[in-house]
Amino acid sequence: MTSREFVGYVFDFQATGKKKGTGTLSVNGNKLAEGEFYPLPWGWHEGWDIGLDRRGPVSWQVYEKHGSFPYTGTIYSVSYVPGPLVPESTFQKGE
Repeated sequence: MTSREFVGYVFDFQATGKKKGTGTLSVNGNKLAEGEFYPLPWGWHEGWDIGLDRRGPVSWQVYEKHGSFPYTGTIYSVSYVPGPLVPESTFQKGE
């Protein structure tokens, strides 16, 4: 029997408008980092990739040498909870 330890990662992003926002990264409830993002580091075509990202590797040098490679561990669950839209969002109702 193998034991598994729960590790909870939370990235809390608050959109502040005009392609800007603030983010906080926490692990198991302990805040590790926080900062401002402007302009947002991902585009409308990017999403959250879990386990593999062929479009934007962490290091292009490593990608060029080894290509893309998946995370080989076990991910037991992923939760995504969207927050409110910023006022100028093109996704606001009525636009």
